[in-house]
Amino acid sequence: MTLPRPVRIVASGSDWGDDAVAWEVIAQLRRQVGERPDLELFAVHGMEQILGALDAHGTLIIVDAVSSGAPPGTIHCFDWPDRRLQPRRAGSTHGLDAGTVLDLAAVLGVLPARVIVFGIEAQCREAPTAECATLSVPVRAAVPELVRRLVQEVASPPSLLKGCVAGLQP
Repeated sequence: MTLPRPVRIVASGSDWGDDAVAWEVIAQLRRQVGERPDLELFAVHGMEQILGALDAHGTLIIVDAVSSGAPPGTIHCFDWPDRRLQPRRAGSTHGLDAGTVLDLAAVLGVLPARVIVFGIEAQCREAPTAECATLSVPVRAAVPELVRRLVQEVASPPSLLKGCVAGLQP
């Protein structure tokens, strides 16, 4: 089984602390994979911006920092739909979570048939402080492993992501 093409990898985050982990994943992917017609890489400031990258075709892979209580640097993988990514009630369209955005994409008819969400457990998710101004050590250490798995997936036709990869926390 191969992932439907194009593969769109969307990193949601900001430019401070562990919230920047997804952007670091995208930066490393750009350096390692380069430009390819079957791969699109996006870095967005909020989950709601993912909607602009969707057209109901291909595969969507979302990368984001998460806070689940697992040790910092833990890589989580979810196949959508997953009850652990259920939408939260939001008071506005700003700051939407992955579940809400994916539900909205389905209603709008732009959700691809295959959606995978990767989260890297954050250590620093609060307002930036001196110690949380950049990626924490455990989060930075997790980036190469996730990048390696994503590069391997997009570089070869056979899918390694048959469901979430063995060894990643569901």
